[in-house]
Amino acid sequence: MQGKVWERPTADFSPISCSDFPILPDDTIRDLNTDCRYLYEMCHAVINGHVPESLSVRRIGSLNLARWLTAAARVLRIYTSCPKENVIGAEFLSIFVIRVYFKMHLEVKAKPNLEHGAKHLLRYILLVNSSGLTRKCKDVCRQMLQNNSYFAHPEPLLLAMLGKDHLYSSQKRGIIINSRVSFTTLIIVFVTLLFSADERRATRELACQWIMRIRQVKKGSALRPFRRPLINFDAKFVEELIYVNDQESGFTFDGEKGEQHNMTEPSLTVDLSMEDLYHYIE
Repeated sequence: MQGKVWERPTADFSPISCSDFPILPDDTIRDLNTDCRYLYEMCHAVINGHVPESLSVRRIGSLNLARWLTAAARVLRIYTSCPKENVIGAEFLSIFVIRVYFKMHLEVKAKPNLEHGAKHLLRYILLVNSSGLTRKCKDVCRQMLQNNSYFAHPEPLLLAMLGKDHLYSSQKRGIIINSRVSFTTLIIVFVTLLFSADERRATRELACQWIMRIRQVKKGSALRPFRRPLINFDAKFVEELIYVNDQESGFTFDGEKGEQHNMTEPSLTVDLSMEDLYHYIE
């Protein structure tokens, strides 16, 4: 990982497939910083199975804990310099970089607002589940997510549920903008987006119902204790990220398990009446 990895000669490496990897417009690519642009181009090179000489000799930034993009770029550059029969470790890391890490990096950069935090977490889980990584690698990813499950807490989770943007809307728009697809595929995506409007409304109504139940519980005057939630890694929708009322380690509305298990309301909604909340989702 350290050193001048760009000086290594490229080898006959195996391409890593990723059919839904984003294809950014030229003006967006020009706006990327140097590290991000290099990693974007290297991801496409590994997917296509060929690294242009101008890219292979391009210098990569130094490696440190504050520059994850350069670490990911070095992983891919090392992978392209390894023969096919000697890539086991580099291959797993490269699959993670292309199918999970860099796709999430672009999505978080595009939508950095608080309301998208829980949606990004769910997207990360779905990408890991479908990445094709070994079970051991997936377990490592899931443990990391569990250790940093802050956006699965009920408060940011409720903000995500109330948000106007649907979890899959950016992904479906990405299909239209970034990929070469048939007219039939575009029609299918368009119809799916129409139906997703009803899904968004149902999710926002559920969030209002949860907030109403939270407000029915008598609250103490002490500070609210924060507890990292247990993530449901089988979740398909943002409201399924945590266990509610049906697990010992889950959150409850009745307050019987103690304050650390209580569902709590986001600070941004506490001054809104239920009428205001329901009016918002109309």
